[in-house]
Amino acid sequence: MGAVSLWLGVGFVDAEDDDFDQDTVFNFGGDGSAVWNMDSGYGLQFELQGRAGFTYDGDDDDDDDDNNLAYVATAVHGYTQGDRNAYGAYGALYGGGQVDENDSAYYLGGALEAASFLANGTLFGQLGGGVLINDGGEGAENHYFGRGGYRWFMNDYTKFEVDGLIGGVTGQGSLGICCGSYEPDGWYANWGAEFEHQYAGTPLAAFIAYRGYFTNEDEESEDSRDDMFEHVIKLGGTLRFGGDLRTVDHYMPFDAADQSQLLFWDEL
Repeated sequence: MGAVSLWLGVGFVDAEDDDFDQDTVFNFGGDGSAVWNMDSGYGLQFELQGRAGFTYDGDDDDDDDDNNLAYVATAVHGYTQGDRNAYGAYGALYGGGQVDENDSAYYLGGALEAASFLANGTLFGQLGGGVLINDGGEGAENHYFGRGGYRWFMNDYTKFEVDGLIGGVTGQGSLGICCGSYEPDGWYANWGAEFEHQYAGTPLAAFIAYRGYFTNEDEESEDSRDDMFEHVIKLGGTLRFGGDLRTVDHYMPFDAADQSQLLFWDEL
């Protein structure tokens, strides 16, 4: 049982920093997941995500467009589930960088997660964080987050989903979560909505989605901070194997949190 999705989109950027002077950004991405259902209600879910955006630096006086985004994440979820609930955790490696500058930032992270299968939908939540494992890029340092969402099934083949994440960034340097400051250096959030329909009797589905990103880095002065908003509209398709949309959701109820905006942290 599994699913593969691809999407194209456009992002609308509103940032205080002059480096992000492009109003619209071409985005594309995708994800794939597959589950191994074991006996006694246990499962392992393998997942791959990716997102790219070109170009965030639109300064006509500067040909060095070093604010292109390339993000990839891989995760493994382990969980137990019954007819009404699922509980588990995931571990992940994720990151990327600014393409033209050939720099990168990568994290080890994960979360505890739970889902509840209600009459007409699935309610889910995650609580976790990540640790920076290299310091060669412009990304944030260590971070923590909480995420929740709800999938409403109009029928077995049609779904509307909303979710939101809020997190903080803290720590000093690579693998510095044990030795850094516990005061947050800033906050970040992302949220989204998606409508998806699978064509009955086929593995093919189409979707339209929105994803919003907010990144807020505190400056040295308590009265100074830099903010960045991005709003992304996506159109895409999914190939889903192993059943209809609602059945596959029951056996693959989780996905890894989107942390792509952290790669812009030091550009703010």
